[in-house]
Amino acid sequence: MSKSSLCLIFSACVLVAQEARLSGPVSGFVFDGEAKALRPVLGVPGSAHLGNPLSTGGDAAVVAGSVALVARSEGVVLLRGLEAASPEAVAIEGSMAGAILFAFADDGASAAVYSASRRQVQVIRDLAKSPVAGTPVDVALDAVSVLAFDGEHMVAGAAGGVWLLTDGAPKRLVEVAHPADLEIHGRDLFVADRDGNRIWQVLDFAAAATPLVFADERSGILSPAGIEVLNGRLVVASAAARAVDAFELATHTLASHVDLDFTPTRLEALGRQGLAVLNSPGEAEPLWVLDAGERFGVYFVPAGREE
Repeated sequence: MSKSSLCLIFSACVLVAQEARLSGPVSGFVFDGEAKALRPVLGVPGSAHLGNPLSTGGDAAVVAGSVALVARSEGVVLLRGLEAASPEAVAIEGSMAGAILFAFADDGASAAVYSASRRQVQVIRDLAKSPVAGTPVDVALDAVSVLAFDGEHMVAGAAGGVWLLTDGAPKRLVEVAHPADLEIHGRDLFVADRDGNRIWQVLDFAAAATPLVFADERSGILSPAGIEVLNGRLVVASAAARAVDAFELATHTLASHVDLDFTPTRLEALGRQGLAVLNSPGEAEPLWVLDAGERFGVYFVPAGREE
């Protein structure tokens, strides 16, 4: 099937009826793994609901603002302009099949993808104009579970540690039994150490790579499930503590805390600045969204009336 045919079919099947339901404010999009669809979060925290699923036909996807990367059997597909009436779908020529992990650079212009079946990573650049897939690179690691990318450097978390993926052998940055999440902020890398009940900060990770403990059990960190830098603070979702905490980056001091009535399974930035999701749509409970702004709080997002 030609690239142009794939784009036309994908556009017709995926987003054929996105009309007025996105006419109001859209906080962002989340991927529903059970339905293999993107779900728009319509409205703002406190008065938002999930919109109709937008079928992707892919087993995995990640969203950054108004664009998404979707893993399909034939490779990676880019969706642009998700809030538009007719989003654009672009099949990325030369992209790897079987991608399970994605990591966008902060500027959204490039991303890294990882395929477990191929044990390879690949960088896709120029996402805003004409996406170009780089040459896949072998990764000599087992059970890669998390990936981070800053536009230049790739970091992978696997059983036993976190590695900087270099041209030669991977360089281990910190020993961690089961890294739950990674976050690159400037020249530093943050690592959620699930079993160790701590957050590592690797200073100047691409060069000197000096690890130190940013926060641990004494700060309330218990089985961290996800981390994000939001509004200039490091935010941590702790599964065992059923809580979300925000720490000042410079002083490591606790700035905000909220207890939860559910167990967070992740912390992933949503489209609107300062928002993040704490679980996945399709789970038994509703979607929960964190607003890391001045009123630092967590809100549930029910399915829309069309559900």
